[in-house]
Amino acid sequence: MLLGVDDVGMGHTCVMRWNARDKWVVSKEITHEPLIDDATFEQAQAILQQRAGEPVDNT
Repeated sequence: MLLGVDDVGMGHTCVMRWNARDKWVVSKEITHEPLIDDATFEQAQAILQQRAGEPVDNT
């Protein structure tokens, strides 16, 4: 992302944005061996969804 659209000499900064899950592009064909099976992935996603919004204990 440019710091100044009118002055590209100002440089740029990296911005990471996560796509919503409904915007993911998923291949219909397996292109490489999965690291985990589908059931494990779904379990992990369910755990993350349950934890979303919980306060973080940094102590």
